[in-house]
This record gives sequence, C-alpha cells and structure tokens, in this order.
Amino acid sequence: MLHGKLIYSEDENPKYALVSMKFKDGGTLSITDFQKMAHIELNPERANVMDALSDKLNPKLLSELLQSSKAKIKTLLMDQNVIGGIGNAYADEILYEAGISPLSISNKIPEEKVQHLARAIKEVLENAEQQILKEHPEIINGEIRDFLKVHNKNAKVDGKGNEILQTKISGRTTYYTEQQKVFDSNSTGYD
Repeated sequence: MLHGKLIYSEDENPKYALVSMKFKDGGTLSITDFQKMAHIELNPERANVMDALSDKLNPKLLSELLQSSKAKIKTLLMDQNVIGGIGNAYADEILYEAGISPLSISNKIPEEKVQHLARAIKEVLENAEQQILKEHPEIINGEIRDFLKVHNKNAKVDGKGNEILQTKISGRTTYYTEQQKVFDSNSTGYD
C-alpha cells in the first residue's frame, strides 16, 4: 500500500476510498489509495514471514538469512518475503546505524557486523515508533520522518558532517555516507 492512507473524517465517501467504516458518532474511517493498488483482505492467513521486531530475529537467524543471499543488503532487508516491516527509508536508517553500506552483498557481511545490524534493526524501528508517538500520538495517516538521520532528500550532510550520497538500488532512492563500509567480493574485511 505504497500510497494508501487511513483517513478519519465526517465525509462518508472520501475521494479514492476503497473501503469505509461508518461509526455511530458519525465519523468514517476509510482506506484510500489513488493508485488503487492497496489489497484489502478480511481475516488474512497469518504470514509465515518474521516481523522485523520479532524476538526470533536474532543475530544467529539474521546471519543465516544473509549467508543464503547474494543480494545487496538493502534489497534483502526490504524483501517482505524475508523480513516483514522494513521499508525503503528505514532500511537506509538501519544500515547507517550499523555502519554497513547499502551496496554491500548480504553474504559478504562479516559476523561482527551482522551483530551490529541485528541490534540496529531493533533500535532504529523502536526509536522511530517512540518518536512518532511522542510527536504525533493520534496520527493515523501520513508519515513523520523529520528525525531520520540520512534518508532525507533535502539533507546534504548527516549529524557528523559526512556528505549524504544518493543512488538507486532496486529502483528505490537510497541515502548513505562514504563512512558506511562496503562488503562485497572485493572486501578483505576491515581496513
């Protein structure tokens, strides 16, 4: 649901509504999507994919997932068939926090960095949740991103003064810094 939104209003038929629920108080909660790509399913089967915040996603399991893939790490993190719940912006933030370049090949990332990555997944997502709830406790649509460190098209440098670079990975704009280590077939480990 890339462009879908939840909208609570008095309007019974908001523009682009795919489904609406009218409440006794007169309010209406609608799912809208101008692209009509959102998929709505009542009582869906439970996904077999592990959620990014699951306690089961530990460094050992993450290492196994990475070792079985030759994909770029950012692509793997965003693959909802591998780990559920990490989108484009948060993948950039997680990799920044872990000090791993989004250009790295998943199975080339050393064990020590996988430990950092596992910790960064939890820290970045939990921090994002806290920031959003603190600043906008009643938000049901839209996205708050003003606390992100690198995924910001208007920022030129990160909080440490490092230049923020942009590239495309799997068709998605990716933000990172030169300070994030690249692990690929040319890597020999740490400098």
